[in-house]
Amino acid sequence: MTKTVKIIDHYFKLTYEGNVFKSAIDQYVTSSDHIDYEITAHIQNDLSDLSFDEIYARKGMDVYSGLIIKDKAYHIYIDKTYFSDLNETQYIYMGMIYLKIAAELDFFILHASSIIYKDVVIMFSAPSGTGKSTHSNLWLKYINDTYKLNDDKTVISIHKDDIKAHGIPFSGSMQENINQSKKIKAIVFIHQDKENKVEKLKPQEAMLYLGRNMYRPNESTHWLQSLDQMTSMVNHIPCYKLACNISREAVETIYHKIFNTTLEVEDEN
Repeated sequence: MTKTVKIIDHYFKLTYEGNVFKSAIDQYVTSSDHIDYEITAHIQNDLSDLSFDEIYARKGMDVYSGLIIKDKAYHIYIDKTYFSDLNETQYIYMGMIYLKIAAELDFFILHASSIIYKDVVIMFSAPSGTGKSTHSNLWLKYINDTYKLNDDKTVISIHKDDIKAHGIPFSGSMQENINQSKKIKAIVFIHQDKENKVEKLKPQEAMLYLGRNMYRPNESTHWLQSLDQMTSMVNHIPCYKLACNISREAVETIYHKIFNTTLEVEDEN
């Protein structure tokens, strides 16, 4: 299957086998003939005769997935005898390749579950398994007109003080995303606790948290670019540290800090 999609400002030709994407991909599909990049997934029985630019999975001398790059065409090869869920495997690898391209295009990528509320984005960032999706789901549960922009890795564009978060079709196992771009209101770094407590971070503190939770590029030039981007972000976007449990009080606690007003939450039933 082949789909041409527009992700932010670039056009991608995505080619894959099976039911890789859920319905969320349809909102990105375009009829344009223009193509900036190609990402193609190849499912094969044996990869031994291929020479890869990057190897993703191997055991001893046997390679089970790898990437070949030809100009702006990215070909991911997957050994179907090694992976049990080929739809999920293609989705994960195609997402990895897209993030690689996005970093080369000078986007900043943060591990975060990001929501849209009142036409701005609030990002909840933390390492995998901490509960960022769980917390953002509480906002959807208790606050009307709240939507998931991206539930896993949020792509951010930075142009001086114009800093926006963007929806992309790669967004974790649930594939929750919206094809929209909005200004960022706040970045919240969360960790689990029995009590709900929030504090605003100083810029140098926020830099450390961004560094821990950012997508890490391989090239040293991208690291320098990332440092400049993080500096701009912490100087223009309020950043907070939230200790929280799974409750509507957790939502109320950070909402009050961000908006400086009391939240009237939806009834729990």
